[in-house]
Amino acid sequence: MHFEAFPPNSAATQLMGVHAWTIYASGEIDADADKRLSALLVEKNIPGGSFVYLNSPGGSLLGGIKLGQTIRKHFLYTYIGHLNPGSLLHPNPGYCFSACALAFLGGEYRFWTKGSVYGVHRFFWKEHTNNDADIAQILSASVVQYIRSMGIDTKLFALASEAGSSDAITPTPDELLTLNVINNGQKPVQWSLESLPGMMYLKGQQENWVNGVSKFMLTCPAKGPMFLYAIFNAGPNANEVMGWSTDWLFSDKSQFQIQDMQLSRLNKNGEINIFFKVDDALLGILARTRATVGIGLSPAPGAAIFEGFDYMPFAGGAAKLPGFLQVCGHRS
Repeated sequence: MHFEAFPPNSAATQLMGVHAWTIYASGEIDADADKRLSALLVEKNIPGGSFVYLNSPGGSLLGGIKLGQTIRKHFLYTYIGHLNPGSLLHPNPGYCFSACALAFLGGEYRFWTKGSVYGVHRFFWKEHTNNDADIAQILSASVVQYIRSMGIDTKLFALASEAGSSDAITPTPDELLTLNVINNGQKPVQWSLESLPGMMYLKGQQENWVNGVSKFMLTCPAKGPMFLYAIFNAGPNANEVMGWSTDWLFSDKSQFQIQDMQLSRLNKNGEINIFFKVDDALLGILARTRATVGIGLSPAPGAAIFEGFDYMPFAGGAAKLPGFLQVCGHRS
């Protein structure tokens, strides 16, 4: 496998603070591909959050696993595609089969490139021995453990096993999303009921590649009314965002102005922390929410821009909300 790295566009670096490099990895994956990628990262001082475009027919099974582990160790993001000499910003679609499909899983964030192909099949080896059954069992366990360690649904292994060694199954983008093979820059949301001394809260937490960790928390103090607490990363724009006038609650495909409910805002190293009081109207909106929630700020009601998050999946929160309100006493 051959690696080629390009530094970030100077204009993007100056205007947006983008420091990500773009790495193109092409050709058959060999046993030492991971070592060459590691050496390249050190030589060029390439930071985490950089992009790796894979374009490969496959190769060494263990080589693909080691390459994926190296990609995850260095917090790189994976795509499928290959170099477009005419535009580094618009790579050509590519293909990623077999061992490459395993290496792709190493990306902390894994993106679908329109027109590309991701394919899996049953692994095989060319040289046969009397220990083939034992080797197959050991390799199967290693592959399943690797898939699980990358946070991917192990149904991917079962899917690969359905194909012959010379045939490939190419799941659709929707199927890849379901298996978490691709996450398009957004990790699964975690909804939980938690408590601190004197307080219980329903918390949703999700991480994405742009804003880091976002949190949506409905809190219930032992004494006093409920309040809504949200956190999101506004990065270098945080000081400007702190002065914006309009607060939004996002519920499914609707949005509601809630600046009159705001209690306070804090900027903690680029993270905006906002507190809102909770009344029956706000609780009613949340009780009717099924798909997504979010909190955002904008300069004015009709502004075309906002900072925050607007599509945090809420199914897990909606399932826990009635019990939370029952224990909390539905105080507002």
